[in-house]
Amino acid sequence: MAAAALHLRKAEYNELFLKNTDFGGNHLDWAATIIFYSALHYLRAFFAREGFPNADSYQAIETLFASLPMLQRNLPLWFAYRELKDQSWEARYRFKEFTREEIQLLRTNHLHKIRTFVLEALP
Repeated sequence: MAAAALHLRKAEYNELFLKNTDFGGNHLDWAATIIFYSALHYLRAFFAREGFPNADSYQAIETLFASLPMLQRNLPLWFAYRELKDQSWEARYRFKEFTREEIQLLRTNHLHKIRTFVLEALP
């Protein structure tokens, strides 16, 4: 459970940074990346609690999505993860420029879905 708690703290830390940073319309690519990394830590907390504390690669995460029954049936969670991953990749490697509205949608639609799932699943 220690690994799960560490990942939860890191996810919350990332979200707090995002909340307290006024990007002022600049560097929104970093906001998209922070949102994705928050989601990763929420998911890694869930995986640690399920007995997979070393889900530390995209391949490992995607394998767990495909193999854990609780996740196999949760397509909205999979799509939320994929959208955050893809948008972060676009920000980091394709130089995508985001609007504040796009960032807000990533937070409220996708990150919220992952956070809610994980916090409800953890004891």
